[in-house]
Amino acid sequence: MAIALAFAAAYSINHFTPPDLNVFPLYLIPIGLTLFNFGFTWATLACLLAALLGFQAELVAASTFGRTYSFPWIPLQVWAVRGLVYLLITWLLTLHTRSRQIARHRLDTLKGLLPLCPDCGMLLCHDGQWRSAEAIDADPGSLPPLPEHGCQPSHPPAAPEAWR
Repeated sequence: MAIALAFAAAYSINHFTPPDLNVFPLYLIPIGLTLFNFGFTWATLACLLAALLGFQAELVAASTFGRTYSFPWIPLQVWAVRGLVYLLITWLLTLHTRSRQIARHRLDTLKGLLPLCPDCGMLLCHDGQWRSAEAIDADPGSLPPLPEHGCQPSHPPAAPEAWR
């Protein structure tokens, strides 16, 4: 429903404004909503729909406001370029979303391997001290050497800092 309303709003603004006012970025809102809710295939169809709606609104606005083109194929060229821009942005958003999903999966995997406090995110080091990941990353030499027969619990308790 939100996607249809976003398309209707973008089309209405595009339809009732003069051709000099370029509102085609507004169509990226329903395209992005479609991408994040239904995936790349549906977002590609939303790109095509957005380009067609923009083309139709531009033709109507041009005839309403008396704009003429020097060549009759210019509106088609604008339609094609807009469609390609929509597809390019959709593809880039897809790549970004996939890289975030991969990073989230890797982080979840690391959370399963590291003794991490679920409340505050601090790490339980082998010396029994809770340290923030930023502190360990900033100064890895501050950690004491590993003991010879150190054994870590598989599920550490919550860090004392998280109790406060």
